[in-house]
Amino acid sequence: MKLYVVRHGQSEANAQACHAGWRPVSLTALGRQQAEMARRSLEGVAFDCVYCSDLQRAKETAAIVLPGSVPIYTAALREICVGKLDGLTFAECEEIYGNAYLDSEQRQDFSAFGGETGEEMRRRIHAFLSDLEQLHNVERVAIIGHEGTVRETLNYVLGTVIPLEHVEIQNASVSVFTLGEHGKKLLRWNDTGRL
Repeated sequence: MKLYVVRHGQSEANAQACHAGWRPVSLTALGRQQAEMARRSLEGVAFDCVYCSDLQRAKETAAIVLPGSVPIYTAALREICVGKLDGLTFAECEEIYGNAYLDSEQRQDFSAFGGETGEEMRRRIHAFLSDLEQLHNVERVAIIGHEGTVRETLNYVLGTVIPLEHVEIQNASVSVFTLGEHGKKLLRWNDTGRL
């Protein structure tokens, strides 16, 4: 099967340089424009299934990118939970929590703040992808998610754990992978439809 994974468009949290985590956050005007670009790049692709994170910014993106589709919303595709850091800017987190925050950000481990570890997010998304691989008679699947969703799909396909700082994932980018009997491959990465 071919898997088309789309990161949500720019959210209000992205624009304000703050943690969104599992909080309901809307897209900005730019985010809606970015999602429209992704829609154009996927025009003509017929999807057998559409899965979407159940968080607001992903839902808004799905409605623009795949109008008329009926996504299956799932918490399995959520971004990493950052606990009580939700809504705080990165600068505020550093000012309030200092090195404890910087360390947790570096390690992608927000358990000290009531959130998830990167490993917990990885297991959640990888379990979803493993289940997806078991589907039969499915050729094309769309997933609308988050930076973490895209990165962990890449890790699942390549069998790696690539640190966050080594991977660039633009808002509303499309990445394409294969899963299943023909093997796991990365076919297209971080495509925003812009030169």
